[in-house]
Amino acid sequence: MEYHEVAVIGGGPGGSVCASELAKGGANVALFDHSHPREKPCGGAITERIFKEFKIPREIVEKYVDWLILENQNGDSIKIHKKNMGIFVMRKKFDYYWLKEAIKTNLTFYEERVNEITKDKNFWILKTNKRKIKSKVLIGADGCPSLTRKTVLRPIPNNLLGHCVGYHLSHEKEKIEEKFLNALELYFLGKPYVDTGYVWIFPKLNYVTVGLGARLGTKNLKQSLDKFISLHPASKRLSKISFDNFHSHLIPEISDYKFFDLPTTGKNWILIGDAAGHVNSITGEGIYYAMTGGKLAAKAYLEGNIKLFETYWRNKYGGDMYYGARLQKWFYKTSVIGLLIKLSQKNNALKNILYNIINPPSSYDKIIFNKFLFNALKVPLNFLINF
Repeated sequence: MEYHEVAVIGGGPGGSVCASELAKGGANVALFDHSHPREKPCGGAITERIFKEFKIPREIVEKYVDWLILENQNGDSIKIHKKNMGIFVMRKKFDYYWLKEAIKTNLTFYEERVNEITKDKNFWILKTNKRKIKSKVLIGADGCPSLTRKTVLRPIPNNLLGHCVGYHLSHEKEKIEEKFLNALELYFLGKPYVDTGYVWIFPKLNYVTVGLGARLGTKNLKQSLDKFISLHPASKRLSKISFDNFHSHLIPEISDYKFFDLPTTGKNWILIGDAAGHVNSITGEGIYYAMTGGKLAAKAYLEGNIKLFETYWRNKYGGDMYYGARLQKWFYKTSVIGLLIKLSQKNNALKNILYNIINPPSSYDKIIFNKFLFNALKVPLNFLINF
């Protein structure tokens, strides 16, 4: 039986970064992923913090985001301009880049799916269709739902999951340049489209990604998205629409902050990214947290104490997890987000708050206990408290 010191399950951006950092640090690491290159059902928007942590080559960026556009169910909208506030990517190109970078390091890559994980005394036994691998430490970067999480802990409960549906719609590049700003467009519509969640429109180089995210169990998501595309004025810019490339997937949508008190490490295992539930509960972004978490998990292992990962991720982006979970139910009340957007049309302090919620320059706790809170005091808070 082949042996590796560390086995990383999942070669998305988080797993690839983690495995790469481990290999560079001298660890004997194996990386498992059977799926590349593949397009992933994902909006593909990443906030500007990615630039602080990683060097992002131009060739894997579809567009740099320069605008944030928010609209409520009554058609009230705000537009915020800031150059390079994030990036749009196609996951096929973006994810494959990080996997190829990882493979260049001194690791072993198995283009295979791990079907079974069992424990044998102090070691993990990983079974694929081709082989069995013995490993001392297991790192789960295998998304949602996660076989690794199911094995070492327990799955994320259904009531803490979200369901996203969407289309990657092919467009001529010139039409995209003509009809779309380089904008992160979010539509908080409520009924009659959908009970909760939001619709997004993200322009890429040759595609426009249109999607809808809501809590798992929300009925008729596809029909709601199709209705938006057929009826909403923002969709009139779309070229001839083909509904053949529909996609659907689950993500963590943690609305109970106590979930993040659960461990992400054990004696010989670590969970990162979606497998750990590390997704912004308000925006649904997970790529930044997966990649940063992968880097921090590798750091903890190479320092000889994987439990340090608990401290590292909580210090780095734990505020997004805890405060995002606390704010989510309140934020997604149609009356609240609708009112916030309307008031922001004439209140720059509130507009700045919304920007920092959607595109946080640092972890939410650092924002709240800095100028963020004091700016909020300028807003007519008494008007909002009733909600």
